[in-house]
Amino acid sequence: MQVEDKEINGFLIENFNQHGLEVGKTQGICPLCSSDRKPENKKAKCSSYDWERGLGTCHNCDKSFQLHTYKRKGKAEREYVKPEIKKVDLVADKTLEWFKTRGITKDTLDELKVTTGQEFMPQTGKSENTIQFNYYVGGQLTNVKYRDARKNFKLYKGAEKVFYNIDNTVGHDYCIIVEGEMDVLALHEAGITNAISVPNGATLNSNNLDYLDNCIDYFDDMSKIIIAVDSDA
Repeated sequence: MQVEDKEINGFLIENFNQHGLEVGKTQGICPLCSSDRKPENKKAKCSSYDWERGLGTCHNCDKSFQLHTYKRKGKAEREYVKPEIKKVDLVADKTLEWFKTRGITKDTLDELKVTTGQEFMPQTGKSENTIQFNYYVGGQLTNVKYRDARKNFKLYKGAEKVFYNIDNTVGHDYCIIVEGEMDVLALHEAGITNAISVPNGATLNSNNLDYLDNCIDYFDDMSKIIIAVDSDA
């Protein structure tokens, strides 16, 4: 495969070489950590680039990253509401501590674009402090799941239902489907970046599988899909 090819695993490349790396080189700096390293290490070739798969791996911070952004193959038949992009709130210290007790670091929250903020929750009838799991497809904010301190949840009204973290499966020949966003965060923390979760829990029936139809193109070139949910799911 030539590095200038416009397609990877059936997905059209929208922004080729999004980090401005040395095209065609198999090793180079890391777009995630090199800028924060000591001056003598900033230009160290700590990452490996796989242009054929569109993936990079850093051997310093042990993170993987997409070399490009991608377009979806087709358009959804129905029109969906796009979530309003609000001012991003840094995850509050108290919430960071809560995640820390569950083994989730700030780096993982930043990489998976988890935010916090006030949101009206119908279960309580008032505005609550919420953790916000932002769902991206093709680099575009597509849905948001809100979670309050009482473990009430809601999705952005009228938005398209998709898998959480689906963009990070591009370039991989398999993915792991887990039950919730917290499972995705835990696996990401362990270095498994191609885990995804369903938007509405693991209870499956014909009335709540629209997210599968909306993301089916992502699975076309995968050799296997691992389902890792609770035994009662």
